[in-house]
Amino acid sequence: MKKIFVIAFFLVLTSPLLVYGHAGETTESSVSGFMMMRQIEDSVLGNELHEEMEGLMTKMMSGQSLTQDEISRVTSFMEEYPGPHATMMNRLGYEGYSWGTHPHYNYGHGGVGMFGFSTGFMWVTQLLFWGVLILAIVALIKWINKK
Repeated sequence: MKKIFVIAFFLVLTSPLLVYGHAGETTESSVSGFMMMRQIEDSVLGNELHEEMEGLMTKMMSGQSLTQDEISRVTSFMEEYPGPHATMMNRLGYEGYSWGTHPHYNYGHGGVGMFGFSTGFMWVTQLLFWGVLILAIVALIKWINKK
């Protein structure tokens, strides 16, 4: 019974490693952060509406002047489709950076992420985390063996 519990515990612990959860296509070349965001936008808006919205957003983000009709169209997009609008703003706003290199995404490297407080010594924090996790597992196994 104890062995079954330990095996089940480790299977549950390692199951997230086996999950491959990406939207749309799941080939390595198509699931980069920007492509995944674009796939979500396409699935919500449809191709024709997505292209119109992206054209207006690109024009707006590049600093070109929008006509009054274009401004009202962008405003209606913002009201009707807040999710795709936000992802498109995020995707188009960080075009000069590769995915994960913009300071906004640098959690754990001086950002505000889980290991953000350790700045350049993130590996020390991770080593401590894994050490505590392993000790907790050993303590759990010893506690189970006592019973």
